Amino acid sequence: MLGGFLIVIWFICPLMWGMSISFPHLQTSFSHSITAKNVWYSQYMPISVGMAFDNTGAPYNLSAVITNNAFDQTKYEQYSPMFLPITYAFTYGTIFATYPAVVVHTYLWYRKDIARQFRRSLGDEADIHAQLMAKYSEVPRWWFLALGISSFVLGIIGIEVCHVGLPIWAFAFAAAFAMIFVIPFGIVQAITNQQFYLSILAEVMFGYMLPGRPLATMVFKTMGGTTVQQAVSYSSDLKFGHYMKIPPRLIFSGQVISTIVASLAAILAQDWALDNIPDICSPHQKHFFTCPNLNVFNTSSIIWGGIGPRRLFSAGAL
Repeated sequence: MLGGFLIVIWFICPLMWGMSISFPHLQTSFSHSITAKNVWYSQYMPISVGMAFDNTGAPYNLSAVITNNAFDQTKYEQYSPMFLPITYAFTYGTIFATYPAVVVHTYLWYRKDIARQFRRSLGDEADIHAQLMAKYSEVPRWWFLALGISSFVLGIIGIEVCHVGLPIWAFAFAAAFAMIFVIPFGIVQAITNQQFYLSILAEVMFGYMLPGRPLATMVFKTMGGTTVQQAVSYSSDLKFGHYMKIPPRLIFSGQVISTIVASLAAILAQDWALDNIPDICSPHQKHFFTCPNLNVFNTSSIIWGGIGPRRLFSAGAL
């Protein structure tokens, strides 16, 4: 990872931004310097920053292209296209490459192991940990089924009540789509301890399916990404409990209860902060509550769900 980071951030991005590198001691018939052009107008922006810009070089005003939580083409044409710093745009490219890489690698190297494990049970394992854990009852399948159905129903209620503009079929597709990546992401994290998130791919897909809906994009990518994250987290808890001899039913209950408590606590803390901290999430907030992650999340929703990938990254686009 360090090598890839150095190559991308120290060499490729500066060259694309417009940095010139000279080779005074290299005696060849070629030029002794390499100078990149102003790729994607990147020299008009900082080389690395987590925000987008307009055609004047100012931070992009996301609300200027939104009307009633939907993308407004007329306002967009009157305002400005969105320009991304070179590291911001290039990072998206590297993330795009990870998704097929993870799936293909998992299929080529672990498909037989996955099929074999699906056919086995805990009683087939011969190690001492499995023998000691065999005395505990497994979590019944209907627990998972009941939790999945109730969560799906609550999601539909939330979508309909809050009017986020996400169709029910898209909500169901996000859940089904996340199921494809649970095993590949889980295997990679178990082997390398590196986490992958589905949010970028979910944003791109939704941007092509239903462009112009930034709020719906947030819900769609959160549904897809959180589903995978929770599933992998639960698998990690089960692995920890397997070695620490914690009953699986206790782990299941702890995961569900902690998720509910954490969700409610996060909502309450966020609402309190928004109501009581002056200038929160603004660039010049005096106590530095600038909300960098929230700004990136919001910008991404406009890039993929508002303006849409077709206007930014398709053939003939900016």
